[in-house]
Amino acid sequence: MNQLLAICDRETILVKTLSAYLKDRFHFPIMAFDDADRFLAFEKEREEEDICLIGEDFLDAFQTEQLLTKVRRPLYLTEAKNSSGIYKYQSIHEMAKAILKLCEEEALLPVKGTAATETKLIAFYSPAHHMLQSSIALTMGQILAKNKKVLYLNFEPYSGFEYIMQKKFVYDMMDILYFLQEDAEKFRCRLESMVEMTGNLYYLPPVFSYPDMEEIDEKTWQAFLRKIIRETDYEVIILDLTEQVRGLFSLLELCDEIYSCIPKDGLAMAKMEQYKKLLSHIKKEDLLSKTKECKIPVFKEFSYQAALYTHTELADYVQKLMEKEEEDE
Repeated sequence: MNQLLAICDRETILVKTLSAYLKDRFHFPIMAFDDADRFLAFEKEREEEDICLIGEDFLDAFQTEQLLTKVRRPLYLTEAKNSSGIYKYQSIHEMAKAILKLCEEEALLPVKGTAATETKLIAFYSPAHHMLQSSIALTMGQILAKNKKVLYLNFEPYSGFEYIMQKKFVYDMMDILYFLQEDAEKFRCRLESMVEMTGNLYYLPPVFSYPDMEEIDEKTWQAFLRKIIRETDYEVIILDLTEQVRGLFSLLELCDEIYSCIPKDGLAMAKMEQYKKLLSHIKKEDLLSKTKECKIPVFKEFSYQAALYTHTELADYVQKLMEKEEEDE
């Protein structure tokens, strides 16, 4: 048997849930143990140096049997929040991110990447800059994420994500760009350690400083998207775009579908007409053939917390939009 990751803790639900979550992210055998004797019997028969995620209540067994000298790299599950280990009473997603970060830093585990996965790119862009564009894109992402693995990327200069997601971010999308030249495994591991979740939808925290984003050229953004498509197993990637990103039209050309959210007013329609004329002028009319214009109604109720989007009438609107798209195909 090859080297594996062993998760060892007496809390049965924790080890089973965490192992199931990590199995979706690693090309690596993972086993869960909630009984020290069973783990000791298993480990004594093995020649490989395994990587072990060890709960505090398993430490005595490890030390008694001198197993720590055999383990390739012990990672510790702790009950103290500010210790050097991995805090066990946080969300499974946050625990997995901490494990992935350690594994990436020390090149311990290969993260899954399925080049055979067919990835669909969906863009949201409108020259009219509807204020609900991001809300609609996020809502569609959450609906799709019920059945698919979906990644959402926001390219707005001021996304307001710390407010709508109700959390502060350590990393943003600029950080992952520094790893574009890394090998596939390191890039995947770094990406998975940075992504956040709302519901089942994955997202990278948007760039905090838009002047930094303006420095990123068209080729870098293209390479970034192609690397995600090639090296990860996301089935859908949603791009929430503005003119702030360099190479806007080339990114739109990579997409399978484009949604243009337009307010119901004359000025918005005039901007859309100018946009169409520009596409014709620069010979990119093909973008219009995959663009769906969405005239957004006024909603009576709305939440500014992304986790609640799917429980509002906005979700009903987006669901109908998606159903109509399926009928038209």
